[in-house]
Amino acid sequence: MITKEDGFDLHLKWDGPEPRRYAFTAIILFVSLIIIYGNSFHCIFHFDDYDNITENQNIKMETLSWENVKKTFCGRSYDQQSRITRPISYLSFALNHYISGPDVFGYHVTNFVIHYLAAVFLFLLLYRTLRLPVLSRRYEKAAYAVALLSAFIWATHPIQVSAVTYVVQRMASMAGMFYIMAMYFYVRGRTERRIRKRAAFFTLFGLTALAAFGSKENAAMLPVSLFFYDLIFIQGAYSENIRKNFRRILFPVLIVLVMGYLYADLSSFLEGYEKRPFNLGERLLTEPRVLFFYVTLLIYPTSFRLALLHDIEISGSFLSPWTTLPAILLIFALTASAIAYCRKIPIVSYCILFFFLNHLTEGSFIPLELIFEHRNYIPSMFFFTPIAILAVRVLDYFSYKKSIQWVMLFAMVFLLAAHGHTTFLRNSVFKDNLSLWTDNAKKAENLHRPHHNLGSALLSAGLDDEYLSEMQKALAGKVPRNNIKYMTHFNLGIYYFYQNEYDISVSHFSKSLEFRPNNPNAYGRLAMIMFFKNDLAIAEKHIRKAVKLNPDSSEHQNMLGWILLKKGDIGNAMRHGKKALMADSEDASPYWMLGEAYRLKGNLKTALAYFQTYFRRHPEHIPVTLALTELYSILDRQASLEQSVCLLFCLSKDRDIASLIREYDRTYNCLGDDRAKRITDAIQNTIIRQSACLEKGDEIGKQPGAVHEKLN
Repeated sequence: MITKEDGFDLHLKWDGPEPRRYAFTAIILFVSLIIIYGNSFHCIFHFDDYDNITENQNIKMETLSWENVKKTFCGRSYDQQSRITRPISYLSFALNHYISGPDVFGYHVTNFVIHYLAAVFLFLLLYRTLRLPVLSRRYEKAAYAVALLSAFIWATHPIQVSAVTYVVQRMASMAGMFYIMAMYFYVRGRTERRIRKRAAFFTLFGLTALAAFGSKENAAMLPVSLFFYDLIFIQGAYSENIRKNFRRILFPVLIVLVMGYLYADLSSFLEGYEKRPFNLGERLLTEPRVLFFYVTLLIYPTSFRLALLHDIEISGSFLSPWTTLPAILLIFALTASAIAYCRKIPIVSYCILFFFLNHLTEGSFIPLELIFEHRNYIPSMFFFTPIAILAVRVLDYFSYKKSIQWVMLFAMVFLLAAHGHTTFLRNSVFKDNLSLWTDNAKKAENLHRPHHNLGSALLSAGLDDEYLSEMQKALAGKVPRNNIKYMTHFNLGIYYFYQNEYDISVSHFSKSLEFRPNNPNAYGRLAMIMFFKNDLAIAEKHIRKAVKLNPDSSEHQNMLGWILLKKGDIGNAMRHGKKALMADSEDASPYWMLGEAYRLKGNLKTALAYFQTYFRRHPEHIPVTLALTELYSILDRQASLEQSVCLLFCLSKDRDIASLIREYDRTYNCLGDDRAKRITDAIQNTIIRQSACLEKGDEIGKQPGAVHEKLN
């Protein structure tokens, strides 16, 4: 029987010496988590992963040099003089890239290990906490069962998926891991009598605390959490201890507040609200409702309620919506009750304080977005401890009837299994962009970003009509930042650009600039359209704005080179082409433009070298194949000419080669009539000499009449 008298012991095989208990905990947590999170290891990168990981040059570390390590400390900023940003998190991404490159599997394995270690240390902390003198009389015999159940529920909870499977939120999970490790080492040091061990534990505490701060800023509440932990669980929340501790911290807190007021730039802080659809007051009114929404997710985490992005109504006043004032009053009531009853029910009091305290950083006045599930990673660590205590007490309550007790036990196991199954299903949603954003768009149909991102996923899948439908929904949706719709208009501009619907494309790029006037990419695309329409003056005006806004862009420098080349300014065109190569040596486009420039200057061998460099990276590019055909003919390189002509017919498929030449001529104005004739003659002469080669293409050699059909 499971009774209060035997400490709610479950009488399972693992009951025994401490090492066996620790081993069982480590094994059961690992096996459970690997089953639940095993399907997450091949989920792709999503959303903020691109800016922070896949497109972040700072973390693409090829060697373990100090210079490369220092670059990771700057986060996404390429200015090496910028402030350090979450250095531990970004360094971990860099190490992932160093070990396994862009393979997402390694990133997921690291996230899994972090979450597993966080769960183990949460168990260790809870187990030790429940056996401290203040709590031991009530919980020592049940400490193991309560600690294991609490850590298990926390670790397998579906709300943690966004901090574990969503790769970039390693920042949250890593901060949580070091946070709970720091608390554990602090408690060990605080309760250890031997000086050497005490020093060792406090050293580990200092290192892990610094690592937590270096992972994410929300770890800033660690000193406050430890202050209340020490006061409630170690010293005891007696009046004398409370007065003594608050006298000690009052002066340092006042100093910090005064220094913050004198030196903090409040104006720049308030500027953060200028891009939000809410102000400081509205955020402070809304967050209490968000916190209670989190509580409902923690208690009732069904799949249809979980999402990467949530839609929540902004509170405009205490009564709009009506739940605003009750949420605020309830937070004050719970906090006041937790403080008032911290001696009578210390574990429940601390769990309440810990939850609200650790939501302060991201859930108060800082101009962040209103709601994200991953923000619960640290605050929820103690949330399930009262629930675990209640579960054990329920088993004790039915101890008079063994059959009922076993039914209750199996019911709890079933709930835990269902709980884990929801987490497993939630992981599968992150499999790819289409599944993630389809799920999110259904759950938050009035938000902008789910529809925008779903549209992008649909376009990648070749579903153009569905893409346009989702983008229209995105334009009608609510936004987290006032100017974010610039990207939707920009993407629509790109779409219509490749559909050759230039007027619609220009309309969207112009609208994009209304939302974000300093977007260099929109100016660059407008310049490209004007270039294709042969309006070189307007094209140059737009591209010079783009270059001014982003002088290090290879794409913009190259586009300016093409415009100048088309205007006949070959020297400056070459100068900007070389700037483009310096900006990004991986971008092959400048080689094409420089090849045309050197050809126009008459330096054919240099032109050939540039064209060949471009061709090696883009072997299916028809315009450069035409250019190579001409140069091979002029330079009398017959073998290369024959291969080029053969490839040209293979690439052209059913298209008329003469029309390809005219199309290229209209766009870049680099093919005069004489040049077109040279290419045509070269192709015809090569066909006559090497009809066998063309048979490898589309069997033109067997149909001499088809040659003239494709060339004329």
